[in-house]
Amino acid sequence: MFVLKKVNIIRALSGIAYLLIILLSIYFSKYSFAFVFYILSCIVLWEQQKLIRKKGVYNYFLLLILFIPVFYNIPSNLFIIVLILNLLLNMFLVFWIFSKTNKKIPDTIISSYLLFSFFSIINIGFIYNTYQYLPILILFFIITCFDTFSYIIGSLLGRTKLFLKLSPNKTLEGFIGGLFFTLIIVMILYYYIPNIYTKTYSISFILFLTASISITGLLGDLIQSKVKRMNKVKDSSNLIPGHGGFYDRMDSVIFSAPFFYLIIYIFTNYVS
Repeated sequence: MFVLKKVNIIRALSGIAYLLIILLSIYFSKYSFAFVFYILSCIVLWEQQKLIRKKGVYNYFLLLILFIPVFYNIPSNLFIIVLILNLLLNMFLVFWIFSKTNKKIPDTIISSYLLFSFFSIINIGFIYNTYQYLPILILFFIITCFDTFSYIIGSLLGRTKLFLKLSPNKTLEGFIGGLFFTLIIVMILYYYIPNIYTKTYSISFILFLTASISITGLLGDLIQSKVKRMNKVKDSSNLIPGHGGFYDRMDSVIFSAPFFYLIIYIFTNYVS
């Protein structure tokens, strides 16, 4: 049962602080966006290395290269190639989490998955060539709403386990409740707060995007859960009280980023 306990208060406060840092960095400028996300990406890579009990610095240097779009335009064809690789890795990881294998996935695959996903996150901010905060805000808003309501509804009404071996706390009721309330909130914002995204996207597109990213967010959570279970740890770290580490908090965004970019790209170039 979901009750207002000290642990829930701490979880809420730390979650709000994390979200404020993210939102403000996205809103102020492309430089604040790049700085904060580079720091967060480094922390996630460090948590991943800690998780698999390995050390190395080359990923941090590779990560710097991924932030080139903040300062220079990259050829769109080059990014499409990286995006395709990112999507293929994501689909491989989905196959892995639902397979019956107990073998750990190669470290290079997880590292590549994280690096490509960070590249996708950065490029979402530049999906219209110049930096725009709206697309990246929408991504984080959808993921945050879905996670929050899934947690609350699952705690209150959760009975039917979705993925018992992968993530015992995930329930069908939590998933349906999270998706339902996220769609409702998105519709309210669309119709009652003008000029947020009504001039850019249609309501049917926004609802499709919301449902799609809610599902990919769940898959990202499950991937992180299986990685942690195979390494016999509960959280990637304890840097965010009540949530675990930044990898635990960003797993849904990390997995969803390339799908989000792909959907926006197709809608912008081939549908609208």
